[in-house]
Amino acid sequence: MKKIIKELVKKAELNKNILNEDDIIEYVPYPSDEYDSIYEELTALDIEIEPSTLEVEDEDDEDEFVEIDLDELSLTSMDVEDIKEEELMDVETLPPTVRVDDPVKMYLKDIGRIPLLTAEEEVNLAMRVEGGKQAKEQLDEYRKAEVEIPDQERVQLEQMIEDGLIAKERLIEANYRLVVSIAKKYVGMGMQFLDLIQEGNMGLIRAVDKFDYEKGFKFSTYATWWIRQAITRAVADQARTIRIPVHMVETINKLVRIQRQLVQELRREPTAEEIGEKMGITAERVQQIQKTAQEPISLEAPVGEEEDSSLGDFI
Repeated sequence: MKKIIKELVKKAELNKNILNEDDIIEYVPYPSDEYDSIYEELTALDIEIEPSTLEVEDEDDEDEFVEIDLDELSLTSMDVEDIKEEELMDVETLPPTVRVDDPVKMYLKDIGRIPLLTAEEEVNLAMRVEGGKQAKEQLDEYRKAEVEIPDQERVQLEQMIEDGLIAKERLIEANYRLVVSIAKKYVGMGMQFLDLIQEGNMGLIRAVDKFDYEKGFKFSTYATWWIRQAITRAVADQARTIRIPVHMVETINKLVRIQRQLVQELRREPTAEEIGEKMGITAERVQQIQKTAQEPISLEAPVGEEEDSSLGDFI
């Protein structure tokens, strides 16, 4: 790791002590502990790191990240069969500011009733999804070449496409509870609960499209990464007035979780030193992260018990 940091420092020196997140990603995968450690080391050396220019829509980059991250995910992902209906319906764990009305409760109840899949069913559905995609590609090639398709073959291809879509829908709906379970962890970060679920569902759909059953991983292992990425990017892009890098959203989330854990253990608010010790970073870095996490306040924000003045009146 020291060699990587040394090379990145040299690169920064050639660019006015500035690096891009992509420069780090060239050496280590994101997200990973290695990435976080290198990022902390570089910022401690007063090297400015600009946000990544990589976009979610770039499929090639997505594939590269997933390929690298699967080994790590196999140790940290969630198993959808462990998420019981009672857990889905348990809204008491959500902050009191989260509004959970009847439609939300009905949705949670409905997805809790959807039968789960066995490992064999997962593979079978994934094979059907892949078969449907291949059939569509073949049919598109025929049409593009303006070749006449025999009726029997055309019907067979159309049936395979339809079967693939049915399999895709089944694979998606069987994992809705996984999305809800992950979305709960991002509540209170500037987005409505239902919006978090919707973004997570988009990540789930993407996971079904990209899943390769031949690699031997469970679908929930693979989908966890896509769901988290979809929600994290949505929080970074939509929830804040000032956009912050996606990796920093993850760091802030980690700090908030550790802070809550320490509050329970210590029965008081932890100091920056205590949080830093738990995270493996300095107290100064903790304060920097906390400062980044602060939301800007509007000058029109009401002040006082009567709320007849605004913050701007005192500036």
